[in-house]
Amino acid sequence: MAAQCIRMWVGLVAVSVIVAATPDPAAGQAMTPPKGEGSLSFVTSDFLVTDHLGGEGQRDKVGDIRSHSVLADITYAVTDRMAVTFSVPWVASKYTGNRPHPNTTVDNGRYYDTFQDLNFAFRYNLARGPVWITPFIATGLPSHEYAYYGHAAAGRRLKELQIGVGLAKVLDPWLPRAFVQGRYAFGLAEEVLGYRPNRSYVDVEGGYFVTESVRAFGMLTSHFAHGGVTYPPSGPRGLGPLLFPHHDQIGGEEMVNVGGGLGFSASDSFDVFGSLVTTTWGRNGHALNYGFNVGVTWTFKRGTAAAEALAHRPAGSLIKCACQKRVRF
Repeated sequence: MAAQCIRMWVGLVAVSVIVAATPDPAAGQAMTPPKGEGSLSFVTSDFLVTDHLGGEGQRDKVGDIRSHSVLADITYAVTDRMAVTFSVPWVASKYTGNRPHPNTTVDNGRYYDTFQDLNFAFRYNLARGPVWITPFIATGLPSHEYAYYGHAAAGRRLKELQIGVGLAKVLDPWLPRAFVQGRYAFGLAEEVLGYRPNRSYVDVEGGYFVTESVRAFGMLTSHFAHGGVTYPPSGPRGLGPLLFPHHDQIGGEEMVNVGGGLGFSASDSFDVFGSLVTTTWGRNGHALNYGFNVGVTWTFKRGTAAAEALAHRPAGSLIKCACQKRVRF
């Protein structure tokens, strides 16, 4: 029973967000490890986009964008309630089609690969009773001046500050083996040409333990614009020569993605997962045909005897799942 409870609490860390280059969504999870414990994660992703989304949500096929990425993420618990996270993704994207962006070198049919944004996060757990409540602050800082203009661009290359809260709950005794969690964050973005494309991020995920080691989960991830431009009926090129090179940066992009996956706790130290997501609605951006993710997390312990004891209690279980750690474009 104790092992089953531990597996149940481990599953609470399985939220995912894909889309929009902003701080790692793991920053918003409600669970925090005990003092002295941390995790190192690596996640590989494969994304395909064939449809661009207009200002009213209309879809336009302008070619294929294929992206591959590897995300490295490390989380460490400074205290039993306070955790810090750092992550950085490497991204390789290519565009194939007959409508490349003019005056860019990345839409040449070859992969453009580079590091993307450095992501830092601070979380502090306020409550860990029936519902875990954990406010957080996160930042996304471009690692260097990578290309933001072009179908194959690595991201938006914008600084962003996120302030939000993560919530989590195990549904026992109403629905044994099930869990649900979510997060809300407000993202304050860097201003570009007088536009500040701020966003609200809303993510919800629920799952069920098929066995003590295997969990299935489904999720809905979304973001909504508070500013930015709406693309005209002719598409982003209709914004004119001044704004078009910055359309991905200043667009009022909104998106809803759904998906699901499986996770497996191989041991107390290793957790692996796979998931698949797709875009169901959006505007001023790109519709994700699919995003396929595979990841692994290694948990390490460097805490005191008290922290070690807490780690083996269900309410003190740690971040052993990489499900929510992934690159966002």
